[in-house]
Amino acid sequence: MTDPRERPLFTFVQINDTHVQGAAGKASDVPRLPRAEEKLAAVVRLINEETLFPLPDFVIGLGDLINGMRANLLEPDMAAFQGLIAPLKAPFLPAVGNHENIQREGDADLEAAYDRAFGKGTKQYCFTCGGVLFIVLNNAGALGGGDAVSDARNRWLGRVMDAHPDAPKIVLCHVPLVPLRDPAVLRESFGFPTFVTRGSGTLDLVEAQADTVIAVLSGHLHLTAAAERNGIHHVCPSGPSSYPSHFARYAVHADRVEVVMHQPPADLVGRREDNNLHGTPRWDREHTDADHPTPESYVAGAPAEQRLTIPLPPAKRPRPDLLGAELQVLGP
Repeated sequence: MTDPRERPLFTFVQINDTHVQGAAGKASDVPRLPRAEEKLAAVVRLINEETLFPLPDFVIGLGDLINGMRANLLEPDMAAFQGLIAPLKAPFLPAVGNHENIQREGDADLEAAYDRAFGKGTKQYCFTCGGVLFIVLNNAGALGGGDAVSDARNRWLGRVMDAHPDAPKIVLCHVPLVPLRDPAVLRESFGFPTFVTRGSGTLDLVEAQADTVIAVLSGHLHLTAAAERNGIHHVCPSGPSSYPSHFARYAVHADRVEVVMHQPPADLVGRREDNNLHGTPRWDREHTDADHPTPESYVAGAPAEQRLTIPLPPAKRPRPDLLGAELQVLGP
């Protein structure tokens, strides 16, 4: 007889940093990530064919779905992404990444291609599944708007948190809310100041309800990481486009969440040396930190970052009585 503990209430898959390019992007001098489109197609195929696990209840795409980089490439790149994700048999829910708006969070013109693809209400919104509230944040780069953009994000988040104080929550965003490697090393290896979300206050709002926030799931770093801070778990898969091409499967049980990183076929993943933002050939050396003493562990994560269990104390356990059991998009 199967142990009922092993039958999850629901499951979902996280993909991020797929960096799809359309024909215009491929023909330009914009840097490409090798075989990005093939990797996304392979991930969709693995999900649909239930090769690694049963079909999930939904798939969340946590930003940098496209490569973008220039305003005239946003539309064709988004069309290419939509063509690749269209065969997916599970519902797909998006989030904004900095490549969807060229680091201009809140810029209506630069976010128009995303709006046309997914709808204007899909940059900051909530949905529920299996008694858990999912909060999707647009923190995809406030470099253009500064504090005003961060303040607008935080006002929305504060309203959502205040409206659902007793709901178990998972926050979904592109840029991590906490540093997921030694900050001094990560600043150097990533090469950009956005290794953690820009603007103040967002993490404070999340941690103010740490007793009901299960996790913050993100991407952006092109490495696989997991950490715990103040009882909240922060999880970041590398994304398919860069080594080790991880995407994550989450199995939500009544008392825990099981997280496992998966990869496309090995021939698509390739070698770390050929597709690693944190080492050669981008830099003249590999990067490591105290908790990740080898270049491989620095980008692919330690074993406990590739497979982990998030325990759920009573206040964080799924509440179908409060939020319902079926997937439901609540809107902005």
